[in-house]
Amino acid sequence: MKSNGAWIKTVAVTASKGLIFDQDIDNDFEREALFYKQAQDGARQAIANLKQLNIPFARPADYFAEMVKSDSHMHRVRNVLLNKQKEKGRRDTVRRLRTEKKFATKVQKETESQQRE
Repeated sequence: MKSNGAWIKTVAVTASKGLIFDQDIDNDFEREALFYKQAQDGARQAIANLKQLNIPFARPADYFAEMVKSDSHMHRVRNVLLNKQKEKGRRDTVRRLRTEKKFATKVQKETESQQRE
């Protein structure tokens, strides 16, 4: 860690060693796992630095954040989502009834043709 004042202004953490990927370069999952591990190591290093400088970094247990959106807005959003869900259900019901009606008509015609024979 350079100087305490300079580090706390940026909170920048640099990986101690470069990524060495000796697997198949087309294996995206393995590459992403390496990136993830490197990011975790950086976070651990930053937390250790913050602890060393006695700088709090965790949210207090009694902390309550103010909502970004108002309750009335969230109520409107909920109503829009419920209306979309109801409309989808109504469309599905109409589609099902239409299919059943076509099937019933087909069965009725087959029955009538069998009775004529």
